[in-house]
Amino acid sequence: MSSADKNFVHLHVHTEYSMLDGAARVKELLSATAELGMPAIAMTDHGNLFGAFDFYKQARQVGVKPIIGIEAYLAPESRFDRKRVKWADGGEDDVSSGGAYTHLTLLAKNNNGLSNLFKLASLASIEGYYYKPRMDKELLSQYSTGLIATTGCPGGEVQTRLRMGAYAEARAAAAMYRDIFGAENYFVEIMDHDIEIERRVKEDLLRLARELGLPLLATNDSHYVYKDDASYHAALLCVNSGTTLADPKRFKFDNDQFYLKDAAEMRRIFAELPEACDNTLLIAQRCDVTMRENENLLPQFPVPAGE
Repeated sequence: MSSADKNFVHLHVHTEYSMLDGAARVKELLSATAELGMPAIAMTDHGNLFGAFDFYKQARQVGVKPIIGIEAYLAPESRFDRKRVKWADGGEDDVSSGGAYTHLTLLAKNNNGLSNLFKLASLASIEGYYYKPRMDKELLSQYSTGLIATTGCPGGEVQTRLRMGAYAEARAAAAMYRDIFGAENYFVEIMDHDIEIERRVKEDLLRLARELGLPLLATNDSHYVYKDDASYHAALLCVNSGTTLADPKRFKFDNDQFYLKDAAEMRRIFAELPEACDNTLLIAQRCDVTMRENENLLPQFPVPAGE
């Protein structure tokens, strides 16, 4: 890998498999990653791993290490509860989707972690589906081996509680996730797209990381490959929400900063927190999965003698 002071690895990336939300085609995304000289990249699509093998195979073809992950939906309480949960007054700072779920970023360190990631995603759909396929803390505790987790985007539980001014609750939540995944496997994720929702929680996130001894991780919530793709992504979101570009109240992102930024730009954005960028390279070194192909993986059943 390139030296840590010059390079960067994107670990929060949405592809075309983030349905009607990600506008980055896998082939184009990986070609751009290789052109930028980045040694690895993660796939963290919303609530699913449908593109994992496609992403893995194409990444290896262009010489980029594939890191398989997911931006998980997490039930505020039990995954079996089919209800919305309020932590505040139900305003814009409350739980995502009116109380249905928060977000959590998960990455597979090894094949055991990859297996657990598949189990989590499957059970989220089978047992926890309510608006989205949702995991819960019980499942995370059961299948945490081999995984790296982060506090996630502004829709994560920790950031949500910080936005509501509930620092003690946010700290307790972060400590709980640290205990589930292990201190070396839980990172405080820092984003900076120059938007208010991120600025409001930044100092509290840094404070929380100091108090709990948690490492920082710089990410860019990539939903498309190039900056100029922002307009195409906006049209995709209109399809998602059933609106048009002419609708001033349509669901949209705040600006055009959600693209695959190069290492120099990410280092400039987080110049005061170089370790948060260095840790992207360290995680890329720690993550190493393999996927099997061209094998007969059908189950073998014992057959009685003579049959």
